[in-house]
Amino acid sequence: QLLCNPDDADDTMLQALNWYAVEPVVAAEPNTVLAWMPEITMPLVRSHVARRLLTLDDGFQRLAALWRSADNADWQLDTLRGTLEAYAGVEKITMPAVWPRTFERLQTHPDAEVQHAAKLLGTIFGDTTAIEGFRDLASDPTQNPRERLVALEILITRKAERMEPVLHKLLDDTELRTAAIRGLVSFGGTDVPKLLLD
Repeated sequence: QLLCNPDDADDTMLQALNWYAVEPVVAAEPNTVLAWMPEITMPLVRSHVARRLLTLDDGFQRLAALWRSADNADWQLDTLRGTLEAYAGVEKITMPAVWPRTFERLQTHPDAEVQHAAKLLGTIFGDTTAIEGFRDLASDPTQNPRERLVALEILITRKAERMEPVLHKLLDDTELRTAAIRGLVSFGGTDVPKLLLD
């Protein structure tokens, strides 16, 4: 009941205390906690539950099944963010077998933030659909410059394949030139000094 009180959803201290209380239950009774998830109102608890689930052998599979089962943007977004936080600093992870159908389901979600978070997670798994989506966005000068920059930074961080031609082309793009230079330096290559000096 405490986890589901909307009046406490913004209280950082109560969220932390409730997380400490529920954390042992995640490992002992993961299905019980997942059944609670749509009713939990505390963002910190929801994201931490996702992170704790990922330490269990089949935790991602359980979480992915829940993502596919509903369109509740609040808890789905918080658990996706928790998953991304758990994988922070990781360039690539072997794609789970359940991911392709999970990604397809999340891309039909009515909330754009849920779709975006799923795309970010897909890049960690080397999902070509997610990666190509960001590549197309970064390469399209008709799109929002800020969104293009975010897409490019994601591709550089993930060290996406076949980025050199994209980065070469973006050297002539005033909006993304600086990020493209950083990317070329990051990816390396014998022609990088000449490209930057030309």
